[in-house]
Amino acid sequence: AATDQNNFRFRDDDGTESTATGFGASDIAKNTNATNVATGTPFRLRFSVKASASASTISPKVEFQQGSSCTGGSWTAITSGSSNFALQASSNFTDGDSTTQQISTGQLGQFTAGKILESTNPAASITISQNKTTEYEWSLKLSESASAETTYSFRITDNGTPLGGYTNCPSLTTQSLTPPPTNVEWDQTDFQFRDDDGGEISHAEINRLRQK
Repeated sequence: AATDQNNFRFRDDDGTESTATGFGASDIAKNTNATNVATGTPFRLRFSVKASASASTISPKVEFQQGSSCTGGSWTAITSGSSNFALQASSNFTDGDSTTQQISTGQLGQFTAGKILESTNPAASITISQNKTTEYEWSLKLSESASAETTYSFRITDNGTPLGGYTNCPSLTTQSLTPPPTNVEWDQTDFQFRDDDGGEISHAEINRLRQK
């Protein structure tokens, strides 16, 4: 495979390109999936891509689909108006800021700066030399109307064309529905005998209410 999506990290939108923490209270590490995510939650997702077999030029685009695989299926590009997930404005960076090496592996000099983005998808094309890596990150938001207890996967493509490989495939699972309480006690508080002389509220009932 010429290019491989080899690492990822879900992050909170709580810092710059280099200082933002891992997603959630547990500060999840790289290559760890996000679970029990409430609808309406903003987050950031970072990918690293390596050019293995040869140099490669790609236009990185982030996409999602329901399920936990980065291959096959029906994929949707994330835009400002896409369903389930959308691009999310951030006050912690400027769209198009350069990335530094945060999650990719490799020696110094083997990294090519990518971009961190809040309103752009796909990114401008980039050429990755053989055996070098790059990192791209997007600020995103889970829709308020996303289904509960559903898993979605994410990937980078070359503007819609799958990369050569997906060693690590990030997934996010939405929060479970809150079950109804089981300890509720119901009480029959009132009753009334009525004539069958009108609608749901009869004339007699209306007159009675007026006299109160």
